[in-house]
Amino acid sequence: MEFVAVLGLSGFSRAAERFLRLSKKGEIYFKAREELDTTAERWVMNVRAHQFEYAYWAKNRELARTARLALETDPWIQRFDNGRILGMARARLLLLDRKGSEAASAFRKLVPFVGGLTARSASYRKEEALAWVLLDYGSAERSCGRVAAARKIWEAGMSLRADAGNTPYQRLIQRELERLS
Repeated sequence: MEFVAVLGLSGFSRAAERFLRLSKKGEIYFKAREELDTTAERWVMNVRAHQFEYAYWAKNRELARTARLALETDPWIQRFDNGRILGMARARLLLLDRKGSEAASAFRKLVPFVGGLTARSASYRKEEALAWVLLDYGSAERSCGRVAAARKIWEAGMSLRADAGNTPYQRLIQRELERLS
């Protein structure tokens, strides 16, 4: 996994495989309790979302499709999600499937404010790991040959606050910006 080298996470592959095994056990555990506890129901969704993220980072299309389907049919998502979790999974799967134009369109709907995002306004945004979204959105735009759009999106990502889970993705964005130069 290329991002692992950039972030300097040695031993990540073994840990990621272990995480996947544990997440499957967690899904079984919480699923057995979800009818009695809405918190358990939410944890089933969380486990499924993390399984999708694992598949995405591992570039495992088959597992990503399976995990996305589990999210599509997840009761918690159907009742409470405002489209963000499922929308992100759909956009990332399109990117994984090398459907850059469709992925860019899906990301644009998820983060419509990016067009008006300035360095100053970006520093006030508090969405968790928004830099990851912008990393992928920029990648989708670049895959369509829209390099200027990708650069603008990535520069907005670099302007985000370093907290809220943005730092590792900002390192990846920085690498992408350097590749453009």
